[in-house]
Amino acid sequence: MLLLFALLQAAGAATVSYVGSLNPNDPNDLFQVQIDLLMLSPIRVQSFGYGGGTNAAGTLIPGGGFDTYVSIFDGWGPGATFLASNDDGCLGCPDSAITTSPLPVGHYTVVLSVFDNYSFAENLGTGTLGDGFIGLGSYFSGGGFRTSDYAIHIEFASPTAVPEPGAGAVVLLGIIAIIARKRKEHRIIGRGITSTWRLVLSRHSDRSVQRGSSYRAACRGSAGEGSLPAEY
Repeated sequence: MLLLFALLQAAGAATVSYVGSLNPNDPNDLFQVQIDLLMLSPIRVQSFGYGGGTNAAGTLIPGGGFDTYVSIFDGWGPGATFLASNDDGCLGCPDSAITTSPLPVGHYTVVLSVFDNYSFAENLGTGTLGDGFIGLGSYFSGGGFRTSDYAIHIEFASPTAVPEPGAGAVVLLGIIAIIARKRKEHRIIGRGITSTWRLVLSRHSDRSVQRGSSYRAACRGSAGEGSLPAEY
């Protein structure tokens, strides 16, 4: 766990929060997020809808939502293969929480579903996202019916800017510049390098994924420019 935390801290973490609702008349509805991982990194997912809390965007989330289940797949689309899943983040905590081992650069899909609506790929131990989900979800939990509301955030490492030189290096560069100026007047030009990260999401109908929907948008964090999905 310390290694995973170090990876996120060293590279800089990209965190995106989502709030919304599944189809209130269909507890087997799905919410999908497609991630384009640009460097070695774990993927961390936390839900808040059941018990409430404050998400990564600083928004206070009320409790009352459904018992969540989070699945992570390697790849995008119907051919994505099952990697990991989580039901309860801790004993007696119906909100899901999962952190994967460090994953290589590539495409990944996070799927949020209602508890007991697992993927066939996980249940059978083989298969893909395109095989669908078993369809046993229910908004009834904890002795009563819950709402279809969800709130999750997803965190992963992103490339960072080239670090600024330390104080010692700055002093040394100053001395070198003074000596060089005495010999010959010249100009030193420096160029800053910024980083970028992308989170790719799409909204389209995919018949191969049971009543599922996904969301696509491009987010870039380069030189302070970019856009986030409509939620945040």
